[in-house]
Amino acid sequence: MQKLMLNTNVYCRPLDDLTDKNVELEAKCAKELFNFARNEMVLIISSEILFYEINFIEEKDKREIVFHLAKNVENRMIDITSDVEKLADQIEAYMKDYADCLHIALAALSNCNYLVTCDRELLRKAKTIESFLFKHNFKLHIINPIKVIQKVTEDHGK
Repeated sequence: MQKLMLNTNVYCRPLDDLTDKNVELEAKCAKELFNFARNEMVLIISSEILFYEINFIEEKDKREIVFHLAKNVENRMIDITSDVEKLADQIEAYMKDYADCLHIALAALSNCNYLVTCDRELLRKAKTIESFLFKHNFKLHIINPIKVIQKVTEDHGK
């Protein structure tokens, strides 16, 4: 079974402006991922940084929806430790957003197969970050919701 960590923007995607076709498709795929988790087709690992970021969602209703959604689909939650911070500090050489560095480090150290994100900058840097992680014996792939749905569907023979 695939083990996933979802970046905060994946939880928010179904609540975004869906006029852009790619955003609309990412939202559809995010919802499908949530259903996969409920049907135990994937394990979703949440993290301390996810809930920290959720607290910064300005719109109260959206913040509450995202919080409850994350709690509803999580298999377990991972805390930030000194090992996470050390790896995040190294990843910071590739990513400016330290919260993203923490997401990546948490996903890698919890042996997730995928970190799922809608963040274009993170997706552009994915191969470089994945190579760095591989050199440190982590096999984490950074992927958008559209591609991860394809992978999970292939794994389940759909």
